[in-house]
Amino acid sequence: MRWLGWAWKRGHAACRACIDGGTVPEFFDGSGYRVTVYEAATPNFSTKCSWCGSVVEGENCSVTKGAEMSNSEAIVQAKEALVHLPPVTEEWLAGLREFVINTDEDEQFVATLLRSVKDKHDFGDEKRKTITKPLNDALRATNALFKPALESLKEVEALLKGKISDYVARKQAANVAALHAASQAATPEQAVRAIDMTAPVAPPQGVSVRYVWRLEVVDPDAVPREFCSPDDDKIKAALSVGIHVPGVRTFQEPIVSSRKT
Repeated sequence: MRWLGWAWKRGHAACRACIDGGTVPEFFDGSGYRVTVYEAATPNFSTKCSWCGSVVEGENCSVTKGAEMSNSEAIVQAKEALVHLPPVTEEWLAGLREFVINTDEDEQFVATLLRSVKDKHDFGDEKRKTITKPLNDALRATNALFKPALESLKEVEALLKGKISDYVARKQAANVAALHAASQAATPEQAVRAIDMTAPVAPPQGVSVRYVWRLEVVDPDAVPREFCSPDDDKIKAALSVGIHVPGVRTFQEPIVSSRKT
């Protein structure tokens, strides 16, 4: 018997070529089911590959349950892992905040405690990942399936909004020009004719238009100093090559890390 392809429970399928080529994983974490297709017996199985469109077909289609984790199962596993991570009480934290290292023995005590805390954190984080990884993989795969369609619709939405915005801006500009012409008219009749050229700027039904202030710095040197902020990245780059920057104090800060025991 030769395996030809698989399909997960919502009817999407992948052919062997797409799986071998790395387009899709051989097993879809979180999907729940996969359909394994062989060449023997009946009934026949046939469906299209959701990636390349080729036909996935065979006989003796058998459905097997995949490694799917329900929300309740995830919560049970999380609670079992948390038994090994006793909560840190506020009283214990308060004592730790007040503790001061005055001797080498104090420092060694704190270092031992640090390694223990780090080990517990790493243990808890690994347990968390074993629970969340299948869920996150399923989330990423679902987002990837929807992404092309949603991005296309978002682009169309932006284009349509842009056309309405452009039309509203042109009507506003025409109204401003008409009012200016009215203010410069030589006779009342000319002023009335100019005002008659104005048009309502109300958006169509089901659409709203709001206005926000935008800015563009056209002359950086003219912007007052109180509206400027020092650029940390540029200052660090200058200091790294030995350039003195006025108004900046440099100092070294020790960074402590803990290795796994």
